[in-house]
Amino acid sequence: MKICILVRILWSAGTRKFAISEAKDLRSMGHDVELVFLRKSAKVNVYDDLLKDIKVFVLSERNESLFVPLYDYITGVFMSNRKGEGRVDYNLIRKFPSFAKDRGYDLIICQDQWAGLAGYYNWKKYGTDYLVIIHERVNDLPWVKGWKRLLVKIALNYQRKILLNAKGVFSITRKVARTVENFYSNYGLKRGDAFPGLANRGFRGYGERENSITLLSYWNEVKFPDQYIPLIREIRNYRLIMIGNWISNEYREEFLKKLQAGGLLARVELRENVSENEKADLLSKSKFFIRFGIGEFGMATGTVEALECGTPVIVNEELGISDYLRDYSNCLIVSEVSKVEEIKKFIESNDNPVSYGNLQEEIRRMIRDFSWQNHCKLLLKSVSEIGVQSPHELTEGAND
Repeated sequence: MKICILVRILWSAGTRKFAISEAKDLRSMGHDVELVFLRKSAKVNVYDDLLKDIKVFVLSERNESLFVPLYDYITGVFMSNRKGEGRVDYNLIRKFPSFAKDRGYDLIICQDQWAGLAGYYNWKKYGTDYLVIIHERVNDLPWVKGWKRLLVKIALNYQRKILLNAKGVFSITRKVARTVENFYSNYGLKRGDAFPGLANRGFRGYGERENSITLLSYWNEVKFPDQYIPLIREIRNYRLIMIGNWISNEYREEFLKKLQAGGLLARVELRENVSENEKADLLSKSKFFIRFGIGEFGMATGTVEALECGTPVIVNEELGISDYLRDYSNCLIVSEVSKVEEIKKFIESNDNPVSYGNLQEEIRRMIRDFSWQNHCKLLLKSVSEIGVQSPHELTEGAND
C-alpha cells in the first residue's frame, strides 16, 4: 500500500515526532510511505537525524502568500499562541490535492483535523481515502466570544465534514477520543484511540542516575510553568531541569524573575534547543520525570520519551496518558498538581536501588505491551470499521 502521512508544519513538536515514528514502522511493515509537510518552520533541524532514510516532501519552505497576515489573524482568534509559526495555512491545504494527484496514494493519514482538511479536499477531488488522527481535545472553542463566534461556526462546520467523511477517525488518547465522540454524539461518529508505540531506548540503572528531575514541554501560557514552582520549593535535594523552548524570551524572563524572587533560581536549569540525543541523555540521567497538564487530554510526548529512557514519571490524572499508566506500577498519578507532599513522598520512597529497579521493570512491561507495529496494525485493520460515512454528508460535501 502506498501511504502518505500528512503533517501541517515541520517543527519541533510532539505531533511531528509521532508522525516520523509512524512512517518508519509502516515502512518496516512493507508499505511505501511518504511523509509530507505542508510547510517548514525556522526551528526544523532538531529532527534532521530522525528524518534520515524517510521519503520526505515539504510543499512550502516558507509561505509567501499575500494572505499570510489573514491566516495569522484567523489562527489567533482560535489560539493566540499559534499565530506565526503555528498558523493554519489555508492556501497550502488547498494546494495539497495538486501535489497528491499523480502520486498514487492508497491512503492518507492526516495528523490533526486541519491536515485532515487537505485530505478531505483531496478525497472530494480524487477519491483517495483518508484517516484523521486527533491530537487535542475537541470542543466548541468557548473562549472565542462575540462576532468571532461566526468564525467558530465556520470552522466547526468544516471539522464536521472532515471527520464524518474520513475513512477512520482516531484519537491519540482515550480522553481525547471521548471528547470527539461526545461532541459528535448526534452523528453516531465512532472513534478509536491509537496510543503511540513505545520503544526501549536503553535504560540507565539507579546507580548511573543523577539527583535530577526533568520536565519537558513547549513552555507557554497553556503549559503553565508556574504550577511547578511549589514543587521546586519543596524538593530540595534534586536539581530540576526544564527542557524545551519558550513561546517568547519575555515569557521566559518573567518565569526566571519569579524563581529568583523565591530564591529558587540556583536549583533550576533551563535547557533550550536541545538535540534528540541531548534530550535522551538528560532524560536517562535523571531519576524522575514530571509532567502536569491542565486541560490537556493528549499523551504529552515528553512523558513517552521519559518512559522510553526508563525514567519513572509523575503526572496528574487530567493528562491523557494517565489512563494508560494506571495499569502499571511505574509512576505516580496525582489527583491535583498541588499534591506536593504526595509527590515528595513518592520520590523519597523510590530513591533507592530496589524500589527504583521495580519501577523500571514495570516500565519495561509497558513498553512490551505497546509497540509502533501494534499502533500501525490498529490503524490499517480498523480503517473500514471505525470510519462512518453519512450519505447526507457525502452529498453535502460534494457541493462545497
